[in-house]
Amino acid sequence: MYVINKYKYVDKKTRNKFEIFARNEGFADDLAKRISSLSVFNLRRSRFGFMKRMATDIPPYEIELEQIKTVSTWEDNHQNK
Repeated sequence: MYVINKYKYVDKKTRNKFEIFARNEGFADDLAKRISSLSVFNLRRSRFGFMKRMATDIPPYEIELEQIKTVSTWEDNHQNK
């Protein structure tokens, strides 16, 4: 079992919740900035319950890599429009 943190962000307009799984807060903030730069969401930190620790069977590094791949794909699709 591995331990990872879940960081909760909220879109300012729609109040949709967006969760990022990361080992540290800096990675989560950088990923949230990249997502916000796409103009799809305008993410800010949640006031309550911003960080929670979780247990997972998947290594945290693989989870972070998958999130980076997803955001990179979104950025590529946004540039190709």
